[in-house]
Amino acid sequence: MITLINDIKFACRILAKRPGFTAIVLITLSLGIGINTILFSVVNALAFRRMNVKQRNNWWYVKPEEILICIVLLLPFLKGYVKKIRFSVM
Repeated sequence: MITLINDIKFACRILAKRPGFTAIVLITLSLGIGINTILFSVVNALAFRRMNVKQRNNWWYVKPEEILICIVLLLPFLKGYVKKIRFSVM
């Protein structure tokens, strides 16, 4: 327990010596935590909770083999489209 307290004191001293680095670390952590919270909330609302839908018979179900057929049919179009895009290196 004493080594943990010493490590925390050392980390605080190092972060106090470099305020720019400390600001970047805090901004990065806060953005990461915030984005993670938002994504979890959206996925939780859309995927895990049951939706209240009155007419469930009107929903469509797409089979995995139908998705594969769509991808195969779109490949020639996508190949032509990707060739038209020019990538530039900065």
